[in-house]
Amino acid sequence: MRELCFVDIFSGAGGSALGFVQAGFKPVGALDIDKNAAKTFEYNFKLKPLVKDAKKFDFKKWVKELGDIHVLVGCPPCQGFSRMKRNGDKDPRNDLIYVYLNAVRTLKPEVAVFENVSGMVRALNGEYLKLFLSKMEKMRFKIVWGVLNAADYGVPQRRKRIIIIASKKTVPELPEPTHGNPKDKKVKKGLLKPWRTVRDAIYDLRARSFRVLVAEIMLQRTRADQVESIFRKFFEEFPDIESAAKADKEKMVQILEPLGLRHRIPRIRQLLSELVEKYDGRVPDKYETLLKLPGVGPYIASAVLCFGFGIAVPIVDSNIARFYMRFFGLKRGKKRPHQDERVLKLARKYLPKNRAKEFTEALLDFTALVCKPNPLCDSCPLKEKCQYYLKRRPSRSERP
Repeated sequence: MRELCFVDIFSGAGGSALGFVQAGFKPVGALDIDKNAAKTFEYNFKLKPLVKDAKKFDFKKWVKELGDIHVLVGCPPCQGFSRMKRNGDKDPRNDLIYVYLNAVRTLKPEVAVFENVSGMVRALNGEYLKLFLSKMEKMRFKIVWGVLNAADYGVPQRRKRIIIIASKKTVPELPEPTHGNPKDKKVKKGLLKPWRTVRDAIYDLRARSFRVLVAEIMLQRTRADQVESIFRKFFEEFPDIESAAKADKEKMVQILEPLGLRHRIPRIRQLLSELVEKYDGRVPDKYETLLKLPGVGPYIASAVLCFGFGIAVPIVDSNIARFYMRFFGLKRGKKRPHQDERVLKLARKYLPKNRAKEFTEALLDFTALVCKPNPLCDSCPLKEKCQYYLKRRPSRSERP
């Protein structure tokens, strides 16, 4: 089964592309007129967009390079259809919908997805929308469209957009809302979640990074099942950096001593003091700065950035290093596996930039449950590509 892929025209910095990547699609082409936006797109997705004027671009030249594509995404500039428009319905940017139609006709995707502001529905008394839909129908697409509110899908902003989905094979469906106005009956009955606010989305960013930092310090040479109750008790007593920094020494000893951390407590207290005095009660979000904190090494710094701030930084402990060594058939060098530059290079190479946290959590679980010191190779879903398994698998002549 070939990998699901998409092409993004009017790609900008990659807002639409991010959604498709998170849904499991691979970007294989992008086009935008803004070179700065294209640089951001390239940084985010490791794919260099074509910096061209879509109106003058010959999409036929792209067909051979791209091959068959699943989805063509198009979110052309919306200012012409916006309520804030200055040129009315004659704004030349409105004609970019014809450029999108031309791209669909030439690239022949299985599915076409189009987004713009809701003002497109009313523009020229609806003529733009009618023309767009009729052109897509002539290309034998089955179409569904609607004006959706981003807030109804968990975005902390009420923003209405027209979404058009066209498919060659099946009749597409618009997604059902997951959230709603807190006053709505469905929300009150618990059938929908209430709209999220900006506070809902970001209120715990500061606390999250601190929790990760404390957790990683506790987990040093200590099993997770031993840490769980102590971690919970610590944050019940000290919900933030300031309260922890002001804590009575004996109180902290009482909480942490069951983990055997008594000898680390002076360093922990020094760490808390520095966070308050030097960083205004915040955990730094720079790798080099984190390393300057007492008791913080490369692993903890990377974990705080990845799990606390959502920054795509590879995390390599002894378990993850063991997986990379086995899977790629690396022989042990002079350095410890988790410090081996070959392993670190692989970890950087295969870390998905947009889902680093989820990937790392999955890898940690995998190395704890399957690729253990005594691995469960026979039940491993990766065994047919794993050098460790392939070298140890009995040949056909050796099998009973």
